Amino acid sequence: MKKFVAALAAVLFSTLSYAQVPEDSTRVAEVRVSGITCAGDLPIIQKKLVNAEGVDEVNWSPLENGESVARITYHPAFIQEKQLLQLVEGAPSCDTPGEFPYRAKAIRNP
Repeated sequence: MKKFVAALAAVLFSTLSYAQVPEDSTRVAEVRVSGITCAGDLPIIQKKLVNAEGVDEVNWSPLENGESVARITYHPAFIQEKQLLQLVEGAPSCDTPGEFPYRAKAIRNP
């Protein structure tokens, strides 16, 4: 009986952990991006994001002190927030294409 209960609990837990997200559902992530040196950096980062499967659009706050906030509309069925951060940090610099100076941090709204 113990084994049956343990197996049932494992199946229920795995089902909850991997619940399917509808493909048409969207979320918005707000990501603070630092390391921006010129206005040409934003289009480079934006292109990297919108070319990823599951990203619909990216809107930027005004550039201030080398930082901006990206509002990224995405489909969690195709891409996760962690991957969005990795895409930002993997975008090349406008000034030096061999460097990757950007740092990304998700903003949690209370």
